[in-house]
Amino acid sequence: MILLFHILFSGVWIGTAATLPFWNYSVNHADNLDSVLNMSDTIFKLKCILIMGGLSITFTTGAMLTHANELPFFTKESALSWLTNSQILSIGILLISLVILLFMILGRKGLRSYFRYIPPLGYSNIALIILIYIQMVLKPDSNMQYLYFYIPLSAIALLNTIFFIILYRKIKSLSTMPGNMFAKLYFGLLEKEDMTMFFRLFTDDAVVIDPFATGPVKGKKSIERFFQSLGDQFEDIKIIPVDTFSEKNTITTKWHASGTTKNGLAMNKLTGTNKMELINGKIKKMIIDFDLNELPQVTRVVPQ
Repeated sequence: MILLFHILFSGVWIGTAATLPFWNYSVNHADNLDSVLNMSDTIFKLKCILIMGGLSITFTTGAMLTHANELPFFTKESALSWLTNSQILSIGILLISLVILLFMILGRKGLRSYFRYIPPLGYSNIALIILIYIQMVLKPDSNMQYLYFYIPLSAIALLNTIFFIILYRKIKSLSTMPGNMFAKLYFGLLEKEDMTMFFRLFTDDAVVIDPFATGPVKGKKSIERFFQSLGDQFEDIKIIPVDTFSEKNTITTKWHASGTTKNGLAMNKLTGTNKMELINGKIKKMIIDFDLNELPQVTRVVPQ
């Protein structure tokens, strides 16, 4: 019975973990904010229920089977190096899974920047799972562990290092980007509805002041909901930057907007400005200014 539970729940959490990179890719490439938010919630539920639940039961039954078969834990015996390395990998998978869960909880509470670290950690876990299967099936002794353990682990560490170097360079490039280029990036992402990349332009505690909102919109999570509520009122909208002025960490852009509301009312060439205050290349505060009376009938958004 213990073996059956071990096989069943290992299949549950490994199968679910294997699909997470697909879901994360879908989130990062979704062109609709509603899809981004709904998929994020789905991934979180899968993580909590199937992965962490299955992982806990798998580890518990695995320890019970090891004890029942009178096998040692973390032995130095050469012939059982495959078992020791499997146990080490299991602890690594558990720790990474807990870190992913923590990042997801923090992200859902508003610290959205942590979400970007989840995919590489998930890929690393899948690679470690494959290594465990290799150890358990081939059972290499200590003389062969360089091929089946140390070299693959070094490759995983190298790939993670490359990822974080690229990520650092992307973040660094934002902080040194000229004001007109940053404004072009901002409005370009908004036009393409690439909301995942768009919201990465904001700090987690950013504040947006917009006539559409009944008050300041505080925090990236609230800003996401605000833009979603705003977009829900328009069938189509196009915002064209006209001119950009920048000094130090402040960028001001004049723009024209046109579009159609969901109820078919036209918005013709609304004029306004965006004033963005940046810190380390991200928007800390943004003040959007235009005459609300120039809009067709819309519902102002109450910040959440």
